[in-house]
Amino acid sequence: MEFVGIAKFKIKPEFTDASMLKAEKGIREAMKTQKGFLGRELGKFEDGFWIVTIKWDSKENGSKWTENSKQFEAVQKQHLMLDFSTMRMEFYQNQIIN
Repeated sequence: MEFVGIAKFKIKPEFTDASMLKAEKGIREAMKTQKGFLGRELGKFEDGFWIVTIKWDSKENGSKWTENSKQFEAVQKQHLMLDFSTMRMEFYQNQIIN
């Protein structure tokens, strides 16, 4: 059963889309090395909100990333860009129907 995290947020006005995408590239490289990582998607709405969806093979592996992610420089850089007052996060487990 996959574990999925979704974050919706805006970036601070002093940062550009290009700077966000550059940090995203580094984060994806770091995530590839993490146990249970299945994928990450990034998108942007017309109203300026960004959305990130991350998939893991288990809640445990997703939680480990959350605990350890701040050690990566790309994550630190991206967090400086985020307007955390706009952040909304949700998590769920995919249900497989045969």
